[in-house]
Amino acid sequence: MTPAPTIFLGAARASTFIRDRNNLRAAIRDHDTDRIEAAWDKFERWTDCIDPNGATA
Repeated sequence: MTPAPTIFLGAARASTFIRDRNNLRAAIRDHDTDRIEAAWDKFERWTDCIDPNGATA
């Protein structure tokens, strides 16, 4: 069994999430694969905070 990822939310700000999400969305809309990859690298950390089963921590 894999250990649960360490969640970094304690020091994160909502504005950081929104910025990362908006950068990813803009890159996707512009069909710019280099920007998409760079934006995904920043946004990917947020995916560890999502429980696919909908359970709360």
